[in-house]
Formats: sequence, structure tokens, C-alpha cells
Amino acid sequence: MDRACIIGGIMKRIITIFITLLLSLILVSCGEKTYTGKLEYSGLVKDELLDVEVDAPILIRQVEMVQYYKDETGNVELVFANKPIESFDEYTNPDFPDIQSEIFHNDVKLEGYSLSDNLIKYMAYSEDIEKIKLTDLKENEALYKNKLLLLDDAYASYGNEWKLGDIRITYYYLNPDNIYELTAKVSDNTLIY
Repeated sequence: MDRACIIGGIMKRIITIFITLLLSLILVSCGEKTYTGKLEYSGLVKDELLDVEVDAPILIRQVEMVQYYKDETGNVELVFANKPIESFDEYTNPDFPDIQSEIFHNDVKLEGYSLSDNLIKYMAYSEDIEKIKLTDLKENEALYKNKLLLLDDAYASYGNEWKLGDIRITYYYLNPDNIYELTAKVSDNTLIY
């Protein structure tokens, strides 16, 4: 092996070590650290409006409505959307329901630090959420009083077809048995994103 190759290999290693140390210093100076473990929380979390509760750190209510949607090619179809779609051409979408998607939680902690609202929102839209099956929820008068449909895969199995204005409410939760890993900073005993 010639001397230039040996020196080149040594320089490459030195540069790699330097970059790794520099990145570590930047992360430390920003105060970011990785926190890992099960989420700590204070019992049941509940959607008071629809009387749905679960023993989990975070409960998510997702509200969607069937609306007309026009894609880039001009095709029009009925789709579930979680926010209002403006009416267009001769297609008129109904008003979106008053009930909105929402995230419910009590004080949620990781490694003894409370999670900020931004971190809770980030976790609520992560791949770690699990769907609550309709059969897992008790019958609920509020759903019928508000003329809302709480639907999941069971709806289609009854042979029903979605129509304009149908509302679908789906609940998800963050499994308390999972191990979570977050990279965050600490401010006033709270993990922030």
C-alpha cells in the first residue's frame, strides 16, 4: 500500500470523527436528548361529548364527512375528508358538522417529564396509534341524539353505501404498553418539540 493511500485513510477517519463530535456538540448545545420508556399518565381519558373513554395516555377523535372531491385530472368522486371541501361547479358539499376532530389527554409523562401539547399532537398523528373497534365501545345515546354515526369497518358489512354528508367518527388511542422514544428539549420540567 502506498503512503498516499494510508494518509488518505487516516484523514478520512479523522474527518468522520470530527463531524460526529461536531454533530454531538450541536445537539447538546440545543439541549436535545432522547427519552425512552412507557408513557406515564393519570388514568382514564375521556371524550365527554360522546362519552367515550379509554385507559390510555391519549385518545383521538377523528371526524370525517363524505364530500365531493375533484382531483387534478378533473375526476369527481365522493371521499371522506376531515375538513370542509369547498363546493365547485354543480357539486355542492353540505356544511361540515359542528363536532370536530380532537385529541384528549390528561398529564402525560415520559421519564418523569410532562409532554408539551406539541409533542402530544405529534404522537397522536404517529404510526403508534391504534384504532378502537366499535364493538369495544358501549352503546351511546349521545351519538343518536346528535344524529352522528359512529362507524367503523362494520358499517360496510351491513351492505350500506356511503352517501354525501355521511359522517364517520373514529377513535384511536396510544397504547400504554408500548415503549416510546422521543428526542426533545426540557423546559420547566416539560419535554418540548
